[in-house]
Amino acid sequence: MKVRTRQATVACVGLLLLTLVAPGASAFFPIGGFDEDDGELHFIRWPLSYMDTNGDGDVSGSDEGVELTLEGGEYGWTEDEIEIIEEAMDIWESVPNAYAKFHLSPGGPVPDPLGLASDTEFDMINFVTIQLEEDTTQGTIEDGVAGFAVLSFFSEDGDFEMDGITFPVTGWAIVESDVVIDGTIVRADPENPGEPPEADLLGILVHEFGHVLGLGHTPMNTLELDPDTEQLVEGTSLALRDRFGSLDLIGATPTMFPIYTLIEDEGTLVSAMRDLTPDDMAGLTYLYPRVGAQATYFSLDNEARTQARTGFPSTPVGGAHIVAWCDVDGDPLTPRVPLFSTMTGLYEFSGTELRKGRFELPLMLREIETIDELTIPATYTMTVNPINGLDYERQAPPGLAPDFFDSTHNNDVNTFFTYNELFPSEVFREGGNLYDLDNHDLGTPLVYDEDQDRVISVDSGKTLNQMLPGQTPMFGDRSGACPFNLSVAGLTTNRGVSGLRRLRDAVLLNSALGTSVAQIYYGVAPAISGFLMRHSLALAAARRTAAAFEWLCVHYRLSVALLIGIALSMVGVAFRRRKLALATLVAALFIGLTAAPAGATLLYMSTADLVQRADDIITGEVTTVDMHMNTQGRRRIETDITITVSDTLKGRLNKSGQVNLSVPGGRVGEMVTYATDLPKFKAGEEVLLYLKYKPGYGYVVIGGERGKYEILKDRKTREEYVVASSPEALAGLADIPAEVKGSAAKSGDDKEDDGRIPLDSFKQYLRKLVKEQSRKSKS
Repeated sequence: MKVRTRQATVACVGLLLLTLVAPGASAFFPIGGFDEDDGELHFIRWPLSYMDTNGDGDVSGSDEGVELTLEGGEYGWTEDEIEIIEEAMDIWESVPNAYAKFHLSPGGPVPDPLGLASDTEFDMINFVTIQLEEDTTQGTIEDGVAGFAVLSFFSEDGDFEMDGITFPVTGWAIVESDVVIDGTIVRADPENPGEPPEADLLGILVHEFGHVLGLGHTPMNTLELDPDTEQLVEGTSLALRDRFGSLDLIGATPTMFPIYTLIEDEGTLVSAMRDLTPDDMAGLTYLYPRVGAQATYFSLDNEARTQARTGFPSTPVGGAHIVAWCDVDGDPLTPRVPLFSTMTGLYEFSGTELRKGRFELPLMLREIETIDELTIPATYTMTVNPINGLDYERQAPPGLAPDFFDSTHNNDVNTFFTYNELFPSEVFREGGNLYDLDNHDLGTPLVYDEDQDRVISVDSGKTLNQMLPGQTPMFGDRSGACPFNLSVAGLTTNRGVSGLRRLRDAVLLNSALGTSVAQIYYGVAPAISGFLMRHSLALAAARRTAAAFEWLCVHYRLSVALLIGIALSMVGVAFRRRKLALATLVAALFIGLTAAPAGATLLYMSTADLVQRADDIITGEVTTVDMHMNTQGRRRIETDITITVSDTLKGRLNKSGQVNLSVPGGRVGEMVTYATDLPKFKAGEEVLLYLKYKPGYGYVVIGGERGKYEILKDRKTREEYVVASSPEALAGLADIPAEVKGSAAKSGDDKEDDGRIPLDSFKQYLRKLVKEQSRKSKS
């Protein structure tokens, strides 16, 4: 017995840190990030002191809220368009439980060419500009991108100097936001009188103003691709009151869906982004809650895991889409509507695979109103599905991967966070889940019970804890007994466990010997857990060890920085260059300034659309990439790109000639500007580009990232192939015929299909489209 006790103790200490029970991810896909030192999550938002300038707890004043300065002059907004801008502002301001507010600059529109926020010479002006082909003073916007926004903020508290004056700034608080709208898309074409514009200005503005307030994109939708118009269209299914109190049926797809969508209104297709859905309003309430706002909502949180395999426990699923489907009309015979959603692990810090299965929906409506003006309890069935780009109906928009919707892990702090796509969709059902998202109406309906202040089953009256006892997850299988659950319970971070987890997944489970070791551990894990539970001293020692180890891991950046600083200071003293050593230490601990993406509105375009829009389609090599500060007018960071043409698929650009592009954004020193959905280039890469020439400016890439593809060469076969360089570009490969895609050879180190297409086959297909469109235009 003593020998077995010693063995169990050694096993416990040697394998102490593996699993951590943690809070779930928040919903609504707000924009944010993690502090590099302690892992604390921050959402970027306008501070209350900025919204409420007089400090009276209300933002109704005419000079309160986010001040927007509009572009005026010959190429600026018209009076009618300014009225539409004010309407878009009012749509967000009318959310009853939030205190968000806008107001226009009292000085009126300005004709000066103010640029995008990017560097230390901020003017703190939130500029809303319209881009026109004939206006060369404001730069340009990528063709097919209806609008985009750029948010600027400091990632830490610090001091900021402007015009010789230094003042303190708050980390993660927005200090400036600019919005750019493509006027050629939202204005009618003067050469085609009577034809409506390509996109609705009000819908585009409502979407971009959502980004200005700090909301990101959501994958949830009720969309279908209309075969006749080749546009994304949704039906009316949700009764909701507008800002005037009028009850009407609208679509349930949130305004923050990233692609421009339409809805049928009295036989005509109009923008579906003109109004806010409950998901949009809950997101705004989450960032800017009024006092008492929570009374309208309830919270639901749980976990999604994989199915357990023989000899192995289940594992948390990261990047899984959790959707709450609501009965919006009280009729059990009509389909439920997706009303709220989130992703698992969306806001879980550190490079770990352990907590990424948690999720939380903090603001779900307790009641809902029907079109008959009846208020009914809101009941929800819950589903999980991979965001694998399969289709819209499966809540996985084509070409849009999980990381497209996640702003928090796309930085150096969370380089080890991974997303899962290889798991089956499930519907939560009491007594046993159902597979397949199509069964979302057959799940157990959940409702908030005011008497118990809990979520219960409509069918049985059981609470979630009764339906999911112990550590049973809502989706997948429970993890089983593990000593590390006991050892790290109560810790708020789990930085230290990621190394052990990566060792297991990347090393042990990839070899026969390592797999045997893992099987042995999972065989003895229940016995170790039982030992810890029976011996309080051993459990206390295990938890103290876990806490100490976790503290060292959480603060490793600060420790390393201080050690480097001390070492450099000693070198400086030795060489009597103390100022250099001190400057190096300060640089290691600098406060970064970032201009962050707030997202854009992309037009839905098929490959045929891209070919039709393009003046030139080329392949070529990126020969130079120059990031610099544009000093003309208001300074901003830009990137100039030179491409040497290797082949022309459309247009008259010469082979071996050069094409010059310029895009906003880049890095100069410690300052960074990043505009979402605009293409990024690196020297030496081979690319295929859809280009449009804009007089007075030059070439731009159509559709932003949608119009850029990489050309790679297989190391074994030497065959060249085209591969998407972004989620948006991947969406453009969805409509390519199977015979064009063929069976592209894969390198031996490639583990997943990346949608590659043989280059020669793709070029033949594009040339065929060019010829067909040319014949149609002449006929």
